[in-house]
Amino acid sequence: MRLLFFGMPGIFSRAPLVELINARVDIGAIIVPRPTQSQPATAPIRLLAPRARELDLPMLQPTEPNIIAIARDAGIPIYETHTLSHPHTLSTLTALKPDAICVACFPQLLPQLLLTNYPSLNLHPSLLPAYRGPAPLFWIFHDGLENAGVTVHWMDAHADTGDIVAQERVALPNGIRYADAERVCSARAARLLVDALRALQTGTLTRTPQARTAAPRAPNPTPRDYLITAEWTARRAFNFIKGLEHGDSPIRIQIGEKNFVVQTAIAFDATEKISAPFERDANKIKFQMAQGTLTTLTSDL
Repeated sequence: MRLLFFGMPGIFSRAPLVELINARVDIGAIIVPRPTQSQPATAPIRLLAPRARELDLPMLQPTEPNIIAIARDAGIPIYETHTLSHPHTLSTLTALKPDAICVACFPQLLPQLLLTNYPSLNLHPSLLPAYRGPAPLFWIFHDGLENAGVTVHWMDAHADTGDIVAQERVALPNGIRYADAERVCSARAARLLVDALRALQTGTLTRTPQARTAAPRAPNPTPRDYLITAEWTARRAFNFIKGLEHGDSPIRIQIGEKNFVVQTAIAFDATEKISAPFERDANKIKFQMAQGTLTTLTSDL
């Protein structure tokens, strides 16, 4: 079975690609989106050049290879595209003669031509139909869930709505960082993907339509979504801060008319009660939450 693998340089795409390589799956190419900060594209899709020879210099900080580096090391062609629906893009991809398509975190919907001609499986870091959208893990942290999850689903014309092929729940222990949760979800999804491809190849793949039910969604967050209020439980606030404290926006706590910027969460007590909305000790503040107390390093806004 010859695959095309669609992904991005982030964490979630990494483990599925590695698992496919280790399983000796024939990967015809990987397709990545063109970076938004790049110069205007001269072509809708282009083959990236092989990596130039690098100087043998010590690394100041160890880094995890992204899927582009992994593909180059494995000798897999890499295509960069900004328009999947362009005729040249589609002719380039179909010329690779894939038997199936795998997607693990790609920002564009696949054109109908690809969906019609090739079985297409997507990996999503939630238990669909809950948290459809581009930022499921953020909202799982935001909503205080004790579990995340991963889903392998058959792709259709809409985002994250296709038939479910496999799912697995992923526990989120207190204090887990967002990146670590993403790594765990990526690894679980990778194993489910390889099993699904084997079932697809043997004709034993089962598909279950997603339940038609109201479910939380997962749009890209805005700065206002990083606001914690006293209505949150202490556990929920603690885990949101620990998970997202190195994110794109500062985390704030609003207690009555006062606003605080959170540096980090120190601890929480799920049953403790204090006599005031908050207690201050220098820049360490203990907040009374709807259930329990939360202690943080915090500054006034």
